[in-house]
Amino acid sequence: MKCIDRILGESEDDPLQKFLHLLRTILDFDLYECGHYAFIELVPEVMRQARQIDGLLGSRVWLEIQRYLDFIERAATLRFTSRDTFLEDWHQEIHYDLATEVIRAIKSGQFNPHKDMVQSMLVGDPFQERYNFDSVTPANEGYLQQICDLFSGPWATPQDVVDEMKDL
Repeated sequence: MKCIDRILGESEDDPLQKFLHLLRTILDFDLYECGHYAFIELVPEVMRQARQIDGLLGSRVWLEIQRYLDFIERAATLRFTSRDTFLEDWHQEIHYDLATEVIRAIKSGQFNPHKDMVQSMLVGDPFQERYNFDSVTPANEGYLQQICDLFSGPWATPQDVVDEMKDL
């Protein structure tokens, strides 16, 4: 059945979508409410998802993710009064660093699946626009909007993400 789905283009192994899901898992962690035990439960899930994404472990963006996880761990172990001060001082900076490294990795094509023209046509992307982030297109707008929603800060629109990618 998997072979038939692949031939019909109905089942695609999308590493970029897996990566964005991993980021959602990390960024949905409530820094103000969740404690150390919640962080301990987060780490194995992040590792499980990371292992399913080719080329992620050991990459620059993975190092930035680990830095962000270290930040979460530090915040989760602090008492509430200290946590608020710590988050005010460091959260915006480390959040922006992660966001920048994420779009740098996406721009470089780190999470683009390797396809030939026939496979691209079968999955409905004949011009291979889905992973081309030079401009906002109907094919890539979903990914760009997810990035905006995930980081809810540095970029408000998909065009803002594309503009930032051009500057990297």
